[in-house]
Amino acid sequence: MAPPDVAGERGLARWLRPALLLGGVAQAIAMVASVDQAQWYVDHWDEITRPRGGTIPTMPASTTSSLAQLSGIVGFAVAVLFMIWFYRAASTAWASGLPARRGPMIATFSFIIPILNLWWPYQAALDMVPADDPNRGVIRRWWALWLIAMLCGFLIYPAAAIYNETAARVVAGVGAFAMLVAAFAARAVVEYVTATHERMGHVAAAS
Repeated sequence: MAPPDVAGERGLARWLRPALLLGGVAQAIAMVASVDQAQWYVDHWDEITRPRGGTIPTMPASTTSSLAQLSGIVGFAVAVLFMIWFYRAASTAWASGLPARRGPMIATFSFIIPILNLWWPYQAALDMVPADDPNRGVIRRWWALWLIAMLCGFLIYPAAAIYNETAARVVAGVGAFAMLVAAFAARAVVEYVTATHERMGHVAAAS
């Protein structure tokens, strides 16, 4: 088993912490901007689903859609950086001897596995620190906020279809706020996990 690479984890964390705040803003903007897209689909649903023979409308280009696309790109880039750090942190915990339910690779890729991504990444984050650590609530807060943000993002289209654009904007607003707070919470998780691994490394070196 490779030795823990705490220095590499700290180096990634140094870049990731400010990037998470940028990613949170980008994802919040994308969520708010998606309301216009959702409403467009609602308004043109009959034309889009009409049997062959009719003209399928094309969504017009707009500043909002361009902003949503740019925000999506930024958010994706930050998500990739976060997953790289997540893998490194999971590997450090694994190499340090902390018990884990899953290996670092599957723990990291569980973010993109449907259904399982509702709780596997959370479990993996908990496995990065000792089970008796009193500060593990930092991870719970981050995951709860993340789930709220993701749920709101999922509900924007149903809110526009079942109710109206105002309802969709309320859902998007709540989701955007949750996303921003989740970004700060994720930043705290990165600092907490990395500091815990550094502390464990110092204890191991002293013994």
